[in-house]
This record gives sequence, C-alpha cells and structure tokens, in this order.
Amino acid sequence: MKNLIFILSLAVPAAAATAAPRPKIPLVLNAPVDRLGDWSELKGKVVYVDFWATWCAPCVAALPRLNALIDSVKGLPVAFLSITDEDADTVRAFRKKREMKAWLGVDPKGASLRAFHVHQRPDGWLIGKDGTVLAHVAPDQLTEKAVRDAVAR
Repeated sequence: MKNLIFILSLAVPAAAATAAPRPKIPLVLNAPVDRLGDWSELKGKVVYVDFWATWCAPCVAALPRLNALIDSVKGLPVAFLSITDEDADTVRAFRKKREMKAWLGVDPKGASLRAFHVHQRPDGWLIGKDGTVLAHVAPDQLTEKAVRDAVAR
C-alpha cells in the first residue's frame, strides 16, 4: 500500500502541489554549506529530506541503502538532507562509526521536525526542483527510479 501511495503522489498534477516547508537549519555537516537559511542553496535541485536519529535502529539500518542511492544519482541535480534534533557532538561521534553521505542537518530545537509534522522516525519527503512536495516516503521505500523521475519532471 505504501508503494501505491508513493506512486500516486508522484502523479499529482502540479496545480495540486504543496510547497515544502523550508525551516532554518542552524548547522549542516558534510555539505558545502554550514547552515540552511532560506534553502536557496538547494534551488533547482530535487531534495530528499529524511528525519533520523542516532538512537533510531531503522534509521541506522537504512544508512547503507541511502548511501548507495546517493552514489547511484551522483552528478544529477539532487541533494539528500538528513535532519536530526540531536546535538552536534552526538552526530559527530556517530559519524565516526557510521558513514553518512547525505548532508546532515543538526536542528536541536526541532523546528524542522515541527515544520514537516514529523511524529516518528525514520520519515522522509521528496521535494521537486520547484520546491513542491512530490512524495512523503520513508528512506527504505525511496527508489532510484523515483529520484530520477523527479529530476526528469
């Protein structure tokens, strides 16, 4: 059923599209920027935003798959942004043990989680180049085809 919902969400006409939230991210690691203000750094890119935590076993289990997906679309106008509400020291210590290829948004006050109405983790959103929500899809359900289709839109 999740796959059907995801496929249907990609077929929604542009007129029905909803603008994705753009909360300020006070610290971004593993990226060419150190914070996100108005998200202008991501303009014209498909963005996959996922919400994770170091204590979340399904989040940690999804990392190798997400890293492989990032590699598979390298060179395309796509950005992967993994956001947590944990503190920077916790995230840095975790990264010493686990590879994460996505940009890492550190939002200890949780503004981004509230903006996207995140109530559980992992959780994720595929956002089109125009800044509209294409799909609400967990990291373990996101496919290379879906990302490539979003880029081709």
